[in-house]
Amino acid sequence: MPIILKDPNDLNTETLAFLQNSSQVTNISKGTVVAAITGAVNAVLAQSYDDLTSTVAETYISTASGTSLDFLGAMLGVPRGGSSLATRNNVQQFYVITGNFGSVPGIGALGNTIPGGTVVQTQDGSIQYQTVGDVHFNNTDTQVFATVRALVPGAASNVGINILTAHTLPVAGILTTNISAISDGTNTQTDTEYRFVLSKAVTAAEAGNEISIRLAALSVQGVSDVLIVPFFYGVGTYSIVVVGTTPIVADNTLTNVLGLVQQVTSLGEFVTVRPPRYIGVEIAAKLIFTKNTIESDKVLIMGQVTDALFDYINNIPLGQGLIRDQIIAKILNVSSEILDVDDDPTSTTNMQISIWSPTTTDIVNNIETTNRIKQALPLNYTAFFDDKLIVEQNVQGFQHAIGYSPINITAN
Repeated sequence: MPIILKDPNDLNTETLAFLQNSSQVTNISKGTVVAAITGAVNAVLAQSYDDLTSTVAETYISTASGTSLDFLGAMLGVPRGGSSLATRNNVQQFYVITGNFGSVPGIGALGNTIPGGTVVQTQDGSIQYQTVGDVHFNNTDTQVFATVRALVPGAASNVGINILTAHTLPVAGILTTNISAISDGTNTQTDTEYRFVLSKAVTAAEAGNEISIRLAALSVQGVSDVLIVPFFYGVGTYSIVVVGTTPIVADNTLTNVLGLVQQVTSLGEFVTVRPPRYIGVEIAAKLIFTKNTIESDKVLIMGQVTDALFDYINNIPLGQGLIRDQIIAKILNVSSEILDVDDDPTSTTNMQISIWSPTTTDIVNNIETTNRIKQALPLNYTAFFDDKLIVEQNVQGFQHAIGYSPINITAN
């Protein structure tokens, strides 16, 4: 039964009317002792209504919050998901462009070891990781790879490819970069996220249904959404396409999803887990600025356009395509200093958009490598149901040349 709240003024009116009609009290006007006592009592009673309502609300999943929601989760055996440190094995590349490690000035200071705890970070130092364990190298080596872990827990430490490009080694001639995205750092679940998980817990406990499968997959760190495709290989089979919290889904994320969904899959059913079909986008565009735009502002704005395109493309939902006019609109929205984008088909600098698509997969030295092919996109791209558009990068074993840049913005 719902609790009916009453305003203190309504309580006063009802109480004084009752006293006047059911007792010897006749003078209930404002300022009398009866009115004063009634007002004081009803003020306390109104607060009790509020306290009772708040207490009752904390006993329902739909309205509970904070610690009360944690208690409900404990009763259901579903604890709140906590924050975690992003980490990735053999992802951080230390390398030289010319020669080898032995030819780098001052290399002797390292004693042929990238020491554990070496900090790698973004150029501005806003996101930092450290190497896990020592990594040894020979002077004849040109590159080595290290496992890294974020210094700060949470999704804010997740990074895309080629973001961690600075290090704290005392040898300036060694370069570094992360060759793949690192996406398994997670935040503590918010009340809204946790409430959704708990609301599905009872149904999920039955197992073998879509809700239990979806919930199991979504509970894995690094997963933002999943697409369940029934009968993918025929009757008794289904496939799960995993969408990550970063554009590229980590291999360990896929393995973890498979392990959990197999626990809730009915006997006799066959399940496969896979990433989306990555469709890379490459863009070259020339901006036409207003006459009064100074050169330093042009450089700043071109960087902002690059960031805006990375953010837009990498966040296009699974199964949605690309529209050329929307790319132009995103560019123009960055700054009022941008007069136009060169998109004249007869111009040698008109905007070029290319699509990189996966073709076949080869196994070379026990390593799976996806071949990718580049095609010019004259207008728009219509996506398949499992296509995920990303800014083109090294993915699933495919390697671009060092220095490859998928977004190239120039100016008049």
